[in-house]
Amino acid sequence: MFGGYNTVEQFLRQVSDLQRSTFENLMTTFPGMQSFNAFINYRENFNKALDYQENLTSNYLELQVQLTRISVDVQKQFLESYFKVLRSWVR
Repeated sequence: MFGGYNTVEQFLRQVSDLQRSTFENLMTTFPGMQSFNAFINYRENFNKALDYQENLTSNYLELQVQLTRISVDVQKQFLESYFKVLRSWVR
């Protein structure tokens, strides 16, 4: 639907890949880190981060929809008033 959708999707995929490779590099560089709970729960934390990002993005898009509707309503009211005034001058 949107031309930039593929670009955003590719960007988010690259961010995800970067996060994954950074984590994997840390795990191979510091093998002792495998005992830390934060890294053991990597998948769970990663999914929570993705859920948060998805929710944030969804809310932002909903806000854009509402702002667009408000903008269109204001324009519609302005134009209706404009034509009403013009018609009143003719009568």
